[in-house]
Amino acid sequence: MSQASVQPLPLRISSETMNRLLEEMRNREALLQAIIKRYEQRYGLSLEELEARLDRGEGSEHPDWEDSIEWRNALEALERT
Repeated sequence: MSQASVQPLPLRISSETMNRLLEEMRNREALLQAIIKRYEQRYGLSLEELEARLDRGEGSEHPDWEDSIEWRNALEALERT
């Protein structure tokens, strides 16, 4: 992240608000990790392995393909969190 994109927090944010935001972030992170773990357990392989398998035409397009999209979205959202 560049220095230009970092912005200071408003001076009037209370510690209660900051604590609530932190808790929401932790809850979101836990949810995303649970989604990722569910797919890891369901498929018994990594997302990259599932995507490679789908690229080779192996497995069923539905729901495997949709699962791979949701799995990728959860990973990317977790990185942003």
